[in-house]
Amino acid sequence: MTEQPTLNLTRTCRTCGMEIAYDGQGRPPVYCQSCRPAHFPPTRGEVNQLREAVSRTIVVREHLRRVHGDSSPIPRHRNTDPETSRNAARSVAGQGVEREILEKFHAFGALTDDELAATLPDRYPPTVRTARSRLFRNGYLADSGAVRQSARGREMTVWTLRIN
Repeated sequence: MTEQPTLNLTRTCRTCGMEIAYDGQGRPPVYCQSCRPAHFPPTRGEVNQLREAVSRTIVVREHLRRVHGDSSPIPRHRNTDPETSRNAARSVAGQGVEREILEKFHAFGALTDDELAATLPDRYPPTVRTARSRLFRNGYLADSGAVRQSARGREMTVWTLRIN
C-alpha cells in the first residue's frame, strides 16, 4: 500500500521568510501580508471585506432614502475628512445644483459639460460636471451620441434629457 502525499498548507514569504497560511485553493501566496507589493491584486479576504463594507453602505443609503425621501441628508463627505471638508460638503448639499442643471437642459436642449458650465457662471465647473454625472447615473440625462469641439479643441459628449 502506497502512502498518500500530504499537502503542505504553509508557505514561506519570499521577502522576510515568515510562514504564510494557505487554504489549498487557488495560487499559493508568495508574500506575507506586510511584504506584499502594492501593485498585487487584493486577497480573497480583502475582497470579501470590501464587498461587505459596500453592501452595508448601500443598505444604509437605501434606508435613508426610504425614510427621508430623495432629499435625504446623505453626507457628501467621508468620516475621515477634516472639518473644513465637512463644512464645504454641508454648504453644497442643499443648493440644488441638479435642479439648476435640469432647468438648463429644459431651456437649451443638448449641452456639453463646458456649455453647461458656461450657463451656470456662479458654479464651479467641476461641481457642475459632478452633478451632471450624478443626473446621468440616476437616469435623468442621456448621451445624445453626438460630440462637439470644446474651446480647447477636444471632442466632448453632448448630453440631453432622457425621454421616458
